[in-house]
Amino acid sequence: DLAIEAINASTPYLEAEWLDLLPEDLVAAEPWLLMIRARLLQDRGSYVSAQSLYRSAARLFQAANETTGQLQSLLGEALCLYVLGRWEECLTLLNRAERLTSSPLQRAEVLCNSATVLLALCRWDEAVERLEFALAQSRPDTRKPLEARIDVYRARLFYLRGLYITGARWAERALAKAGAVGHELYATSLNASATLLTQLARYDEALIQVEASLAIVQARRWVFMEAPVTLCAAGVYFGLGRVRDGIEYAKKALELSRRVRDVEAEVWSEDLLGDACRRNRNVQKARLHHERALDLCRVHGLSAFETARSMCGLGMDLAVGGDEESAGRHLAQASSMARKHGLTSILALARLYEGWLHARRGDERAARAALAEAMRLSE
Repeated sequence: DLAIEAINASTPYLEAEWLDLLPEDLVAAEPWLLMIRARLLQDRGSYVSAQSLYRSAARLFQAANETTGQLQSLLGEALCLYVLGRWEECLTLLNRAERLTSSPLQRAEVLCNSATVLLALCRWDEAVERLEFALAQSRPDTRKPLEARIDVYRARLFYLRGLYITGARWAERALAKAGAVGHELYATSLNASATLLTQLARYDEALIQVEASLAIVQARRWVFMEAPVTLCAAGVYFGLGRVRDGIEYAKKALELSRRVRDVEAEVWSEDLLGDACRRNRNVQKARLHHERALDLCRVHGLSAFETARSMCGLGMDLAVGGDEESAGRHLAQASSMARKHGLTSILALARLYEGWLHARRGDERAARAALAEAMRLSE
């Protein structure tokens, strides 16, 4: 009954101790118990093992013509694929899941999941369309929690686009609604709000929110949320000038993301550490972090956002290190990608450093154009 009701694959609803109480021989023959085992492993951060069990459960449900179970096992596997950085596969699976929905609640859940992946892939219009469709068909009794979730997704959209003031407003709205919905969504909303407030240099407010989010996550042993929240805390500490704390938390976020194989969090951690090293005048180490981030983007086929940001970081490292020709190439690629996908903050950074390189070469007209654009975008 618990499993049937828990359609949101990211919401923890089980006790971790149950994992050891599920006998292997019983689980293997019972798809609902198989799926519960997968959810427990997922909550512990064992996404590879969980994905395999979800797939086995889906086959058993399909053989028994049990569409509800099949839908939920597909949603669970899709979440695992998302964390593992296999976003296109995840989207394909969600398209299959959408054909199995039989109620507005189920359709809204699949649409929200699809929107999350489309946001990650920088397919903004398609993502927003799915979110609006999910909200339009929701029932009054399910509308409030759905609104809070969608506000978080909107905050993420504007974060990725580099439109931080708008994103912070949506995060604030999500936070106001999430307190009455559930601890997992409340912790997620706190983290989203803290991330955006950090970009707006409102570090004291961000610190209160990220520490609250981290306290919830650690108290409930939600391994799947620990890496992104720890990463957010690192960014806040850097903003406050607490560099040692920032580095400690960034390294911890990197270690956690590698342990659970959360590719997105790993790339973002490498980028943050690379930026920190460059600011501390350790350009060689900064390059290693950004090169690793870029390699992960290429291996896993991540989106233009991760690729452009890592490319921009590497270009900045090369510029500071004096390799101006290579720096110019990387920054030009980052600028082109950011402009194409509307990634405002990345474009502002790339144009700032391009302007610096133009000025060093004595091309004052090009420098003025680049720096003026960087200033306008930053404002």
